Amino acid sequence: MGGVSDTDADAFQAALNRHATTAFLTVKAFAGHLDEQSSVVLFSSDRAIDPVGGTLAYDVGKGAVRTLAESLDVELDARVNAIAPFLIDVPGNREAMPDADFSEWTAPEAIVDEVVHLLSNEGVRGQIVQLTGSQSEVVA
Repeated sequence: MGGVSDTDADAFQAALNRHATTAFLTVKAFAGHLDEQSSVVLFSSDRAIDPVGGTLAYDVGKGAVRTLAESLDVELDARVNAIAPFLIDVPGNREAMPDADFSEWTAPEAIVDEVVHLLSNEGVRGQIVQLTGSQSEVVA
């Protein structure tokens, strides 16, 4: 990861492909089967809402997922939402950042709970839900 001076075009494109293009192609593959009873939840990141220095390509890739969710919600009959978790509290992240403060990291269980809520609540659509720790906040 890096900032604008550290990120070449290939790394930038790879981040867009990994995050936004895969989300787009996944929804596109079954868009013809979605109706008003359907629900889609995409995975963005808190970095799409509150970017930080040094992670430009990741931030933009996840920001594109956020915009994709908002656009698809307007275009499709299905309910489309996205979650935007802060760092996810998993062993790999703890190993990579052993000196970090884990207290605000997002618990995997909180992500599961929010996804289930978004998939099951027929009145919720077009929302970007930011997750930190076990707390959620609707951004859009």
